[in-house]
Amino acid sequence: MGSFGFVCGSCDTPMLSDGPDKNDSCFKCEECFGDSEELGGCKSTNYLLSPYGVVYEEKDYQGYGVYGDKDAYALLAQTNVEAVREWGHWGSEWAPSGDNDKDRLIGIDLTHAKREKTFKEIDEMALSGKKIQREDLYHHAHELIKNPIKIVCERCYTEGRYSNPVTSYDKCDESMEHDNQSWTDANETDVGWVCDGCYGW
Repeated sequence: MGSFGFVCGSCDTPMLSDGPDKNDSCFKCEECFGDSEELGGCKSTNYLLSPYGVVYEEKDYQGYGVYGDKDAYALLAQTNVEAVREWGHWGSEWAPSGDNDKDRLIGIDLTHAKREKTFKEIDEMALSGKKIQREDLYHHAHELIKNPIKIVCERCYTEGRYSNPVTSYDKCDESMEHDNQSWTDANETDVGWVCDGCYGW
């Protein structure tokens, strides 16, 4: 799996592995990149939240799903044991190893795996009058997840959208994966970072 990231589970800001630091300023207008309404154009500290109350802080996200010392997909598997067992691919007695590398593969499988429904299941859907779409032909492992991945950006963790910091798992929505880790509203030049507004002047 290549470089990827997640969006904040509170404000949907992308977690970047490339871009200026939140304390950097445009070398032309001298506006700080971190002063934008959201921190989407720069790198900042991010927080992976566990349903067990543990918070994993990541100050320099590298683009591979690791926050602090915890892989987000490993945490997903470790906090959804019943879902992994019910999916069955890893066995009904599966238990997390606690190892990032081993549990990560299971978390990825739980997120992306699917298998075809039987002809009997499809017949029952058709007989019940359900209009069958392509996605209806599969069982999706992610439908079994009870504790999804939840990651928040620095602004939401420290201030919150409405002055209510998102510091615990139950205050955060699911964080969706995104694959464009180079997205930023800043441009890197030989003399430093420049904002979109000043770029090309």
